[in-house]
Amino acid sequence: MSDLDKIFDINKKLQSFDLISQTVIALKENEEDILNLVKDQMLSGQDSAGSTRDYRSLAYAEMKRDMPSYSAPYPRTNWYLTGELHDKMKIQISGSSWNIISDAGHFAEIKQFEGEELFIPNEERKDIARSIIQEDLTNQIKSLFE
Repeated sequence: MSDLDKIFDINKKLQSFDLISQTVIALKENEEDILNLVKDQMLSGQDSAGSTRDYRSLAYAEMKRDMPSYSAPYPRTNWYLTGELHDKMKIQISGSSWNIISDAGHFAEIKQFEGEELFIPNEERKDIARSIIQEDLTNQIKSLFE
């Protein structure tokens, strides 16, 4: 195979690579890792902007403080009680954007009350998520040439 043939072969392989579809696949394959970034953020009591909220009821905050699942600085909210909200979180892909949602019955209520920022990774966690996706895509591109 001549050098020019090799270049044409590489070009053909790259043209067949659908970056959008492969990014969606990478998001789905790494969904658990990306969701854990947001769950950890929530458990620390922060939203995407680093804002925090204390429980309005001190009695409820005291009850939560004694629960094994409570990890946020007292009396900060951690949006975890039964685990349903966290356990039912997933990535929803729509066109060229993606969001984190939950199939928990009270998700819409929490999202309306707390705002969408609660379910968006902060900048540091976004960088980690980007790195995860970029590494996956890089490996997919490398596999074209193996």
